[in-house]
Amino acid sequence: MAAGSAREVGAVRCAPATAAEVAQAFKAARSDRVGEILDTLVALGQAEILTDGRYLAS
Repeated sequence: MAAGSAREVGAVRCAPATAAEVAQAFKAARSDRVGEILDTLVALGQAEILTDGRYLAS
């Protein structure tokens, strides 16, 4: 899964989501790897992580 794809899911999915929920949008995606990519997007300011561990596109 490319980081651009993760941003696209964030754009389509307007509600906060866990890494596992985002991974479900991709064929054969592992939620641990998706979590790493989401953490990278947080570091780049493209997403934020909420106190309950869900991610939200910025």
